[in-house]
Amino acid sequence: MIRCRHPRAYHLFGLPLILAIVFISSCDMSPQGGDVPRMERLDLLAEADMVLRCSDTSDLLKAIESSPIGRFWNSPEMAGFRNGSSLEEQFRLSLADADEGENAARIRDIYLAEMKMLDGEFILGLDFNDLDDEPTVAIVAAMRAEDYQRSLEMDELLFELEDVETIKAREDFRGISIYTYMRKEETEDRFLYQAHHDGTLLASEDRTWLEHALIRLMETPAREPEGDPTLSISGKARLMDKLQSHLATQTSGAESLFDMQAIIQSLGFDTLGDMGFDMCLKENRADIMFTVGRRGEWNRGLMV
Repeated sequence: MIRCRHPRAYHLFGLPLILAIVFISSCDMSPQGGDVPRMERLDLLAEADMVLRCSDTSDLLKAIESSPIGRFWNSPEMAGFRNGSSLEEQFRLSLADADEGENAARIRDIYLAEMKMLDGEFILGLDFNDLDDEPTVAIVAAMRAEDYQRSLEMDELLFELEDVETIKAREDFRGISIYTYMRKEETEDRFLYQAHHDGTLLASEDRTWLEHALIRLMETPAREPEGDPTLSISGKARLMDKLQSHLATQTSGAESLFDMQAIIQSLGFDTLGDMGFDMCLKENRADIMFTVGRRGEWNRGLMV
C-alpha cells in the first residue's frame, strides 16, 4: 500500500481535484445540453422555391381562436355556417386532400387525427420545376415518436379506404427506417418517402433530399422554436423568374396583343428578389411584416 509522506499534499492537490469534479458533474453533458450545437429545422428547406412555416401549430390555433376572427367564427350567428366544426378542424382539414366517395367521412377523420399529431413546428417546402405541373413537396415537422408510430398504423387504414392502390416498403438507412409509398395513379406512379428521427418528421417526394436531411439531423439535433407563434411564407427570387418566363411563354403566340416580357421589365418585376411574409400573434396584437428584396447594385425596395 502506498502512503503519502506529506499530508499537506491533500490540501495542495486534493481541493482543486474535488472542485474540478464538482464543476464537471454540474454541467449537462447529455445530447440535450445547452452546449450541444443545434440547428433550425427551417435550414433543411433553405433551398426550396417557397416555404410555409408555422413555429407552433397548437399555440397558433389557440391564438387564432381567441382573436376577433376566431370569436366571430365560434359565435352563435355562425353556428349554421360552420356546421359544428371548429376553426382548428377547418384549418387542419384544409391541409388534407380528402377524396370524395363512400369512405370520404372516414378518410377525413383519419386525416384530421394525423394532423392533430402535428402540434409543434410545421414547415412545408415547395419546388416548382414546371409551373404546369404540381410542385415537389417536402415536409419537416416536430412529432413525438409515439405519434409517428400511430401515424404509420393510420396510414395502413388509409390504404384500405382510398381508391388509389398504394404499395408500402421499408428500408434501413444508417439505422433509421425510411418508408416508401408508391401510389399507382391513373397517369403515373407517384412516390413519397418519409422517416422520423429524434422528434422530427421528414417527408418528401425527393429521396435524395430526405437522405441528406436525415444525415444533417443525425449530426446536429433540431432546436425547438421559442416565443410567440409565428406564421411565415417566403419565396425565392428564382420563383419570380420562373413565373415571368411562364407568363412570357403563355403570351408569346401571334394572337397575343401584349409583350409580357416588356410589361414585366417596365414594371420592374424582373428586379425583385426574395420575398417574405411574417405574422407573429401576440396576446393583444398581431405583428405583420412583408419584405421584398431587390436584385442589383442597390437595395432600396420595390421597383426603385
